[in-house]
Order: sequence, then structure tokens, then C-alpha cells
Amino acid sequence: MKKLLLAAAALTSAASFAGSADMEQAFFDKIVEMQQHNRLSIHLDEKCKYLKPNVRNELEAASKKVGQLILVHPMNNMGSGANTFVDVKMHERSQEIPCNNKAKAQVEDTLRVARQFMVIMNQS
Repeated sequence: MKKLLLAAAALTSAASFAGSADMEQAFFDKIVEMQQHNRLSIHLDEKCKYLKPNVRNELEAASKKVGQLILVHPMNNMGSGANTFVDVKMHERSQEIPCNNKAKAQVEDTLRVARQFMVIMNQS
């Protein structure tokens, strides 16, 4: 749980919360948002081929780790289908986005956050 809280603190700009339930909800919302960005960027990369395979693997690894956090989080009301739901929705969304510099910048920004996230998660 300490790693999860460190990740949340490092990746959100949320201020203080009234209670632990609010903090848990904010954390869960943030990891779902991260997963949406991860999956959207992965699908954009599949479509537009922005990243080299080894770099793409970094994004996939971060998505897998975030997915694990979603699965075990007590506020996950969708159970094991939560990540599939996010993946399907982001695949649909990626089909609406043209391959251009704006999409490439979004993929690169997501990759930067994914790398920061993995550094935090790999710390003891």
C-alpha cells in the first residue's frame, strides 16, 4: 500500500483530502485515468507506429502494472473485466484520432508518465 500511495502522490496534483475514503477514490480515479491514457497510446501506436518495439514494451509493462492495481483495488466494481472494458473503449477512441503530431505528442507524454510510474513502483 505504501508504494501505491507514493505513486499516487507522485502522479497526481491532488491537494489534501477530507478523509481516507476521498483519498482512496481519488487514487482509484487516477489509476483508471492512467490506464486509459496507457491503453489509448498503445492503440494509437499500433495504428500509427510511433514507437520502437523496445520502447513500446515499456508502455505495455506500465499498462500491465496499472492494470494489476485496478484489479486489486477495493473500489473496482467491475472485477476482472475492468481492464478489458478500458481497453475496448480506448481502442474505439483510437480509431477516431488521426495519426498526426498531436497524437504522437500524446503517445510520447503518456510514455514519459509510464516511465515515471515504473520508477516509483520499482522503488523499495
